[in-house]
Amino acid sequence: MKIVHASASHHAMLFAFVAQEVVNAFGPPGGKALRYAVEQYGKKRGQIMAQNVDPENDSANNVLLFDLFREWELFPGQQECLTSKEEGELSVTCLRCPWRTEWTASGMAEYGKYFCGYIESALFEGFGVRDGGLTANWLQGESNCQFVFKGEAYTRFNYEKYEAKKQLLNGRFAVSWEELLSFFFHELRSVVVSTFSNEGEAALSRALDRYELRFGTTARKLLLSDFRQFEQFDDTLVESPAMGTGIFPLQEISRMIETEILVVGGSGAAVSAAVVASEQGRDVLIISKGEIGNSGNLLLAGGGFSLDGYSARHELGYDADDSFTQDDLFDCLIKEGFYLNDQDLVQLYVEKGPAAVKQLLDWADRAHQKILFLRNGTWIASGKCFARALVQGVREHPSIRRLEDCVLLDLLTTNGCVTGALALSLMTGEIILVRAKAVILATGGFQPFHIHNTVSDVTGDGQAIACRAGAELVDMEFLLFMPTALDPPELRYSIYPFVFESNLPNLHYQFLDRDFCPLDIPFALETRFRGKKISKLVNSYLFSQAQMQEKTTDRGGLYLDYSANSFTVKRQSLSLFFDRFSQWHKRGYYNGESLDNVEQAILNDVPLEIIAACEYSMGGIQVDSMMRTSVTGLFAAGEVTGGTFGACRAGDGIVEMLVHGITAGEQASKYCSECKWLGELDLDQISELLIRYLRFFNNKGGISSLQLFNDIQSVCDEKFRILRNETGLKSALDQIKQFQLHLDEMCSLNCKEHIYNIEWLRALQCDNLLLCCKAGILAAIERRESRGFHFRSDFPKVDHNNYLLKYYSSFHDGILTVSRRKPRLTQNQVRFPKGTHASIMAYLTDPDLHYKR
Repeated sequence: MKIVHASASHHAMLFAFVAQEVVNAFGPPGGKALRYAVEQYGKKRGQIMAQNVDPENDSANNVLLFDLFREWELFPGQQECLTSKEEGELSVTCLRCPWRTEWTASGMAEYGKYFCGYIESALFEGFGVRDGGLTANWLQGESNCQFVFKGEAYTRFNYEKYEAKKQLLNGRFAVSWEELLSFFFHELRSVVVSTFSNEGEAALSRALDRYELRFGTTARKLLLSDFRQFEQFDDTLVESPAMGTGIFPLQEISRMIETEILVVGGSGAAVSAAVVASEQGRDVLIISKGEIGNSGNLLLAGGGFSLDGYSARHELGYDADDSFTQDDLFDCLIKEGFYLNDQDLVQLYVEKGPAAVKQLLDWADRAHQKILFLRNGTWIASGKCFARALVQGVREHPSIRRLEDCVLLDLLTTNGCVTGALALSLMTGEIILVRAKAVILATGGFQPFHIHNTVSDVTGDGQAIACRAGAELVDMEFLLFMPTALDPPELRYSIYPFVFESNLPNLHYQFLDRDFCPLDIPFALETRFRGKKISKLVNSYLFSQAQMQEKTTDRGGLYLDYSANSFTVKRQSLSLFFDRFSQWHKRGYYNGESLDNVEQAILNDVPLEIIAACEYSMGGIQVDSMMRTSVTGLFAAGEVTGGTFGACRAGDGIVEMLVHGITAGEQASKYCSECKWLGELDLDQISELLIRYLRFFNNKGGISSLQLFNDIQSVCDEKFRILRNETGLKSALDQIKQFQLHLDEMCSLNCKEHIYNIEWLRALQCDNLLLCCKAGILAAIERRESRGFHFRSDFPKVDHNNYLLKYYSSFHDGILTVSRRKPRLTQNQVRFPKGTHASIMAYLTDPDLHYKR
């Protein structure tokens, strides 16, 4: 493992440690000595810089010349400045620098006042800049530091000359941070020891102990070495490069961003986490694959979410039926999840749901969005309505930094702790290094099939990336399916069949098989669960039975028949739907598509073909009730996690993402308050990751990533979809392993550009999807029963005696292994049942279940 031993961050923390020890030991005289040491250091470095100036070719010393010959180079992205170049005046506002970043993150900004303000003046004096300087200092209450320079040197001609020469020199006069740090420490030591004698030496020794604890023994040795003799450390040092050549020796990295909390995702969980962390004073950066608030599955939400009626009435003030309480909701969620839920996560969902929903409703109100409330505790609107509410939340917190059209590549860890991440900017092709104290993953689920009714690239990125970093995955065998349109063509993969069912209770329907014969459905199933979210499970079960009996259509579907209703009922029901949803959609439309052909088919008794398509993954990253993973500093929220819904989600994904996001934001903020500084980077790890990302550009095999992605989906369509069996699952596992070999050794790219390279993106997604598929298939093989959305034709029984267990996946040394444990219980636990049920529907209709929804 190779660690950076010298950088601007080291420089900042060295001074902070020394300043704290000296000021604590000697009070104001200590502060005066520090200022003097900084001034001496700055003047000497400025004079050294001035020696490189050619008096015959360079004009009188000014800040443009100073910048051309400066000795230090920061990692691209560490410093952010706004520059205004006017005739006769140059102003620079510094929004971000590594000194401010480190001091703020470590809570030691108060000691920066002995450095900032003095170092700049000393450097300018040593170099000979006398036409301006620091005019605003963030440590003195200003929002940012600002420098202003005035004089004849600041003309358009000289600005252009400066830019041209800067490109030519390309940081030629930069010296290593090892030299700068050693020089700086020797200057500090000279002044402190000459002023305070042995007591000064003792203060410095304490500072060095803290510095060593923070950065390691080698970093300390560098400080104590003669700054002119660094060759003895060649085997351990990483030289600082010139600007524009990349970070460290890793030329492929374009820039670095430093933050306290990195949030990855663009929907409800990510926004909620970022907002809460920002409100607690944290520096937050969101990375999103698309536009924040307008990407992710929330945009395609079917129309609503709900709480228990009691909370809706007594906590949020709505006119709701309060007979259904939080205890009832807790009980139902556990039973709907077939007892595989981690009950502390269910309790969190139930208890924190009202506050989370209120926050979303408040944002929606301020964004002027209409939301309809029903007395059963349900709120209805469009996905775009909810998305606009999220955008409002982000707008109200402008301090949240955003990096959109950017995909997470991997997490960075050192000694089991998160230190940041690598990301790819789709629009620029840049690989970006993000340093962070904590990371919150809110990247959504995984759906390895051709047909699904959500966004198209739900490829399990967050799950796979977390697993490679050391986190566990859980419940990966459980994927939720729901009736989805195949007809008419313009509405293919729309969820209007379920939206009709949940909003039009008087519009009855029946399923027809491939020969247009009604399926044999028990009366209890037809009447008990229609219009409720648990009907997704019931309907998927019916699909599995039809598939097992070879009664599905050529496209794997069934027909939806509304002919049992009178023409009047059909007309009134459709009119009710159009009236209700015209608040968010053009009348007669749903999510931008006309429902005219659907309306005509229903009115004329023409069956509509539908299929069971994937909507959601119950499995994901294992978290506790504080959204912590097994990797220190890594949190996860929303659908990327597993455990809340067990084997079947009949609760609300929107409520889950909001609750998880708020909790993750709170806990990550708390973690950051206890974590004093940004973690060290492991350069060997970064280098290995870069090689893995870029291998596709060098492979010669000729297998297309687009075709490979399609092949993965085809295997999962056939053998890992609704109906499963041992033979098919083991065959799928073998093929997934073979696909991994193809990806590693033979997947190549026709396009060699980095900018919005779809082939490259698909190759990276294949890597993640393959890991998730393998985890899900391994768990499905081990689970030799049927439970929730796991239907086994060879093991149709629900077996509480042997399989009331959760399957966990871990990744070590390139090998994915599966283990199993019981779900976590709470004090108010719903106890585990015993025995077996003949089928999933036998479980759900068992009167002893006492199911209340």
